[in-house]
Amino acid sequence: MALFVIGGCHLETAKSSRNQKLFIASDYLHAKDVTLFNSFSKETGIKVFVLHAPKDSILQQLKNEKFATDIDIVLLESVFDAIDFSKEKVLQPILKVEDQPSISFRLRAHDYQWVGIGIDPFIFVQAKDSLAPKSSYLECLKRENWTTNLKENTQLLPLMTGLVHRVRGESDSIKDGLLSHIFRREVNFSRPSDSLKRFTTLLTTYSSFYSDTLLYNSGYKNGKILFPNQSKGGLQFNLRTAAIIKQAKNYTNALEFIKYFTEEKANERINNWWNTFPVNSNMNKIFSYQKRYFKRYPIEFSVLHSYKESTARDILKSRKK
Repeated sequence: MALFVIGGCHLETAKSSRNQKLFIASDYLHAKDVTLFNSFSKETGIKVFVLHAPKDSILQQLKNEKFATDIDIVLLESVFDAIDFSKEKVLQPILKVEDQPSISFRLRAHDYQWVGIGIDPFIFVQAKDSLAPKSSYLECLKRENWTTNLKENTQLLPLMTGLVHRVRGESDSIKDGLLSHIFRREVNFSRPSDSLKRFTTLLTTYSSFYSDTLLYNSGYKNGKILFPNQSKGGLQFNLRTAAIIKQAKNYTNALEFIKYFTEEKANERINNWWNTFPVNSNMNKIFSYQKRYFKRYPIEFSVLHSYKESTARDILKSRKK
């Protein structure tokens, strides 16, 4: 069964004229979110349609339908999923230099098979009257109890693989014991309702904290947001990505979409809506977040992704203990 059924019509190959269509599949956008792209549609004449589905379902559909699929572009919440899609050979690179977005090489695939469109940092939330703020992820996770609302193991992988990478030069015993040590301190997540629970450090993403009304209005509301690792190594984050699929019937329209939403003004606007941070921000601005939080991020996501399978196994093993 096709993911998109629009009046039973077969989609034509994209042309440069206006009144074209673009079909997006996403694991975090819903059909109603097409309103986010109204300015793009008004300026380009490209009508946008959105399908929400789990990333595994999207990938399977692409592999099953191949050139018959109606999907032109995928927007994925995690960069690790974008890398998985690339490895499954369902994406196509942006080949022409003039079409490639001008963003940091750390925020895109080296061959432009996917590009970042939003930065979602891993943060801590602590009560204002809790102990002194922690300066690094390892310091906080290893020395005191913590909790997280990131229930899916894949949501934690970009952070945990970063921690594994940081100790790659240590002895095997230190590397083997890192995650088990960290997860011994994890306590079950619950929105705090009393003065004791609110002292537990919450590990979450910036978007999850501010987008979840129930969480934001819980006992953490008056807490302080901590951005660990600012003084060394750089803040760790997940990356929302956009990618054009190999069989895209509306390739030109998909390309226009990526170019539009990686430009500074549009990128800032959409990230403000998502409670994430832009990938393309003017470094000369006084309030530039990149100078404080993301400028020194130490490693490419393709390297972190190489730790994915072993780290995921270790997370599961550590949580069962």
